[in-house]
Amino acid sequence: MKCTTTIIILAIALGACAERKIPVPTLSQDLSVAAQGQAPSIPLAPVKLKTQADFDAFEMKSVGVLGIDGLVAVLRSLAQGAEPAERPEDALLLLRLALLELRAESQDNNLQRAIAIAEQLNEEAPESPHTTFLAVTISGILLRKSADDTFELNARTADVARRLQEHLISLLSRAPDYDGPGKRDAKKLRTELAALSGALRDLDAPAPKSSEASVPPAVRANDGLVAARRELTRYERGTDVERVTLCRDQVVDGFPALEHPVGQWLLLRCAVTLKLEERGYEALGKLVDAGEVGEACRWSAMLPQEQPERLAQLNQALAARNQGPCAAP
Repeated sequence: MKCTTTIIILAIALGACAERKIPVPTLSQDLSVAAQGQAPSIPLAPVKLKTQADFDAFEMKSVGVLGIDGLVAVLRSLAQGAEPAERPEDALLLLRLALLELRAESQDNNLQRAIAIAEQLNEEAPESPHTTFLAVTISGILLRKSADDTFELNARTADVARRLQEHLISLLSRAPDYDGPGKRDAKKLRTELAALSGALRDLDAPAPKSSEASVPPAVRANDGLVAARRELTRYERGTDVERVTLCRDQVVDGFPALEHPVGQWLLLRCAVTLKLEERGYEALGKLVDAGEVGEACRWSAMLPQEQPERLAQLNQALAARNQGPCAAP
């Protein structure tokens, strides 16, 4: 009995070959050769994972049995020792792993894992179209599309939109016939690029002078506070992945209304989400000074504790308001 790719995959996920050690495979290995030792008793057909269509079919057949998290575990095992610089199929494997990481249900750092894979691909296989497609996907997550596949841009999302445009142009220049996962082929990518380019042209078009004159300065001054409240509401209602995306946008574009407690609350929550010690303690200290937080020590415990002076400064602010200090970790 041969230990094929399918058997190894199911052994990783279901323990079908638990009675013997199986070497961790890569896609370049000949997995049709029988391994030494006792063969499994259940014959299974080989599965080739060489193309996007291969991965699409494998995921469709396996997700009902393994679930997304199970598929992630399988591809993580297959990706051990991947060498995308030497084997193009390994770049594809890492891309598909990153796409599954973004869909995983049992972890709260999906985006960071996908970004880590993108950084690995960018370092080891910068010329691979799969590397560029992953950059397109991650930029697209940070830049939401409307239901009709159009883009609604503003000054805060313009930089992300331009990066996405650059990635799409690079991908289609490098691989004009690129066939992505599912239905995201070159034709679909060109449609996205055209819609994005049109939205950027509309954004860059000068606004009529009359529209500027019609907006009172007081209304403009409150725009930041309105934005902070809106983003804080989105944060509180969002999933873990959506919170990471929202907070990364704020880091790139700048947090709104930091002169107001609402802006500081948004900064503090994002600092906890992204593990930003300095900015988190900065926000927490200002909220303490303003008398806007009643459980400062609980918030402090959720922030990184690598710089003891941050906690000391917080305790000084608490003492100034006749509150007890937070204990050191």
